[in-house]
Amino acid sequence: MADLLRINLNKGESRATRMERLKERGRWILFSILIVVLVGLTAGALHYNHRMGNLIAERQQRVTEIKQEIQALKQEGVNLSKADILSLDRLEKSRVFWARKLQALAANVATDMSLTEITFRHGRFIIGGITRIYPGEREFDIVNDFTRQLQNDPVIDQEFGRVKLLSYSREKIHSQQIVTFEIEAELPHKRAAAPLR
Repeated sequence: MADLLRINLNKGESRATRMERLKERGRWILFSILIVVLVGLTAGALHYNHRMGNLIAERQQRVTEIKQEIQALKQEGVNLSKADILSLDRLEKSRVFWARKLQALAANVATDMSLTEITFRHGRFIIGGITRIYPGEREFDIVNDFTRQLQNDPVIDQEFGRVKLLSYSREKIHSQQIVTFEIEAELPHKRAAAPLR
């Protein structure tokens, strides 16, 4: 009998073909992921753009409403009587601006001095404070020097009529000698606050 050759026609693919097919599948998976990411980013950008468009439209609507309200107020006008104008004039003349006065006062306070009380009554500005007494110093000299320093300050001289010492006393707190004092600065009569009628 003759030897027969067997040929297997259902032979599997070669290793090189299999590797190429796996690489192709990997490329398609990567491509699909990139497409999904791009579609997601595009959808997010479109949603954000839509929200911003709505926000801009709302702002423009609000600006239009405000402009209409301003126009309505301009057309409406405000009628002031003579009494209103005179009342505003009295208020303006009697108003006291404190920022400049307080800045000048703060500039004259020494580093070892503290202001403990500042009051304003009947056109008078009362300043209370304490300061340390060093050996060889007299309490009157310390307070008197501070009062003179305030009188010589050009801003305080311009803003107040006169500055005078009301009272002072020496005290001992925790073995530290201090002096407490009160100084009065009077506003000129033309700047003193007058009640409105």
